Amino acid sequence: CNIVKRTHYEESEKYASRIIALHLHDNDGSGDLHQNPFTGSFDWKWLAGVLKKSSYTNPLNFELNCRRTPFYDPESSDHTDEIRRFLADAMERGCRFAQMCQE
Repeated sequence: CNIVKRTHYEESEKYASRIIALHLHDNDGSGDLHQNPFTGSFDWKWLAGVLKKSSYTNPLNFELNCRRTPFYDPESSDHTDEIRRFLADAMERGCRFAQMCQE
């Protein structure tokens, strides 16, 4: 919905009744960045509303990439700590979105 400085919210909402799977991540509109929720410019409140109105009951699937976040340090030889921080942040943000979908 939020690719290449364009949004496709209206188009996506039109097909909400047909959702069978999700590929969720955030970005700034410049590309397919796979960032944690609430870190870019995607409208998560809008999506929570769409999902609440739809018949979708399957899992919320987040496809995320640590390398495109502030947690990644290319100079580090051991990425264990930064990956743990990234995953903790992803879990907190994913749970926040799941809660939004239930309210």
